[in-house]
Amino acid sequence: MIYTDEDEISADGKHYSEPEFKPDFNLFRLRENNYIGQFWAIRKEILEQAGKFDPEYDGAQDYDMLLRCSEQAENIVHVPKILCHSMKAENLITEEQEKKNWEAGRKALEEHYRRAEGFLQQRNLQTRRDGTEAI
Repeated sequence: MIYTDEDEISADGKHYSEPEFKPDFNLFRLRENNYIGQFWAIRKEILEQAGKFDPEYDGAQDYDMLLRCSEQAENIVHVPKILCHSMKAENLITEEQEKKNWEAGRKALEEHYRRAEGFLQQRNLQTRRDGTEAI
């Protein structure tokens, strides 16, 4: 998985503003907010393992997908250069839509924690069967 820094460009294409210099990957920080944003790339195999976009998370579908892909990816690389310029747009999201998006993000994070807990329980059982120390 790979992601980059980004900024905004004016409608006339002449002015750049609001650069977002992102940190290297940090799962704990990603759980706090989607700092990676919408511009990132993933190997097809990882995407297939993570599954398709789920309409249940509309409004936070990119966050849900990032969490699921981060669970599958062995390497997550930040390219510390502004390689994405998005068009500055007016905020047309209603308060009702904002609440819906927030709720979808909360559900995506909740499911992420459920999957992580299941993984740890499975790993703990496998480790004990091997006779090695449990994590």
